[in-house]
Amino acid sequence: MLLNCRKSGRFSEKMEKMGIPGCATRWVKALLTDRRARVRWGNARSSQRVFQEGLPQGSVMAPLLWLIYCNDLDEDINTNTTRSLYADDTALLATGRSLQACADQLQPDLDQVARWLDKWKVEASPSKCVFTTFSLHAKEVNGKAVPTLTFKGDQLAHEKNPTFLGLTLDSQLTFTNHIEEVKKRMAQRRRCLTALAGRSYGSDQATLRAAYIAYIRSVADYGAALYSTHAAPSVRARLEAEQHKCARVITGCIRLTNSETLITEAGLPPLAVRAREIAAMEQERLARLPPGDPARALTERHVRPRLKHRAHEAWQRARTEARRRGEPLPDPPSEDTALPFKPCFRRVSQWMAKEAGLADLPREPLALVPEQPPWTNPADAVTFRLSLPRANRRDDPPAVRKAAALEAIAMVNPDCTIWSDGSAKSGTRDGGGGALIQLHRENREVETLVPAGSVCSSMRAELAAIVKHPAKIQIWSIFSCYAMFQVCIVSQKTAISDE
Repeated sequence: MLLNCRKSGRFSEKMEKMGIPGCATRWVKALLTDRRARVRWGNARSSQRVFQEGLPQGSVMAPLLWLIYCNDLDEDINTNTTRSLYADDTALLATGRSLQACADQLQPDLDQVARWLDKWKVEASPSKCVFTTFSLHAKEVNGKAVPTLTFKGDQLAHEKNPTFLGLTLDSQLTFTNHIEEVKKRMAQRRRCLTALAGRSYGSDQATLRAAYIAYIRSVADYGAALYSTHAAPSVRARLEAEQHKCARVITGCIRLTNSETLITEAGLPPLAVRAREIAAMEQERLARLPPGDPARALTERHVRPRLKHRAHEAWQRARTEARRRGEPLPDPPSEDTALPFKPCFRRVSQWMAKEAGLADLPREPLALVPEQPPWTNPADAVTFRLSLPRANRRDDPPAVRKAAALEAIAMVNPDCTIWSDGSAKSGTRDGGGGALIQLHRENREVETLVPAGSVCSSMRAELAAIVKHPAKIQIWSIFSCYAMFQVCIVSQKTAISDE
């Protein structure tokens, strides 16, 4: 979509509606208004041109301003329609008993989006405006039955395999087409790995493994929590075969080497195991989001399973037959065979958390510090100093670094100084934090310790030390509390002297 800035006056209304202060709104309006540029070729210069559309190329403000601009795109859309807004990609999803029922629900929403585009002078990309259908009905799969949808007076094109946020979809969500595309991309990048592994000049195995993980496996990792946990084992095996080829390049093993031995020698887990690991980590991250977050609600949603897991049923039949013959019970062909219903991201990630013993453990929120706009604090009460008065480096002696920090604090002349620190064993376990609060006017110090969790990172221990101390002064509002701090201390001293 192309952003039109001739509506900068109405754009400022959007910012004011979101509670953004007038000073920031006026600054953005000045940035977008009367932008001029010209072209120079040698000594020749063109006349100036006033830009009416777009934003300064490469500006760090461009993504944020676009999010503000399209923030009200879905305000008047049917609440029964699921919408996804990510940057300039917008998708609408309707569910129903039939494809025509879904089309009847989506058409008014498409008309509303068209009215919003006309109102705010935004041009949609015609080649990307498509729709697709998802169905398990034999008469509807693969585009056999296609409803009619229109957008801005033109009939929308039906796409059997659309790409959304880097994932290629299909009508039954088998992800076969997406996995084929991922395999092609991995094969293309494998050529670079082969070039690095020359016999006379090649890199060592550790370097080749690191190059594979960063440059090739990262292609398969993207979206693996969704597509790999849901795809059939026979489809996933195509990616495993590509990883085996890369493992041969890394290790130098011959073609006849057993696959399990090959990836073990290369120090690589199977891609299916890697996908389950990514799914479990994503599940834990989403579970720590604030209540009411759409992503968290998606993971916590209870969906009645309908599709049985064929691999699980085949394994159960093999176990029954082994019992009848008095033979040892066969092991499951894969870990997720233990699931009675077809695996998916939600089902696999929850099963992984349960198997790892994490399901019943308390989860801390993703962010310990509440989100608070900086303009909610008085503008003259916050002081930012981005450099120390005395330059120093990380490898300087502690005494030199301490002296530089004390000089910087003396320049601010605070009533209260809080020193905090936190750490965890090996960066992952038994974390804790501490804070030293220096009350300069009272000439006393207060020490406090706080546990950060048996399973935590050093960063979380640092945050726990910052947030959880007796004064309850958040890190972003320490300086804004100076005036109040002075009043409290003076009142206490006055009360003591009166007594």
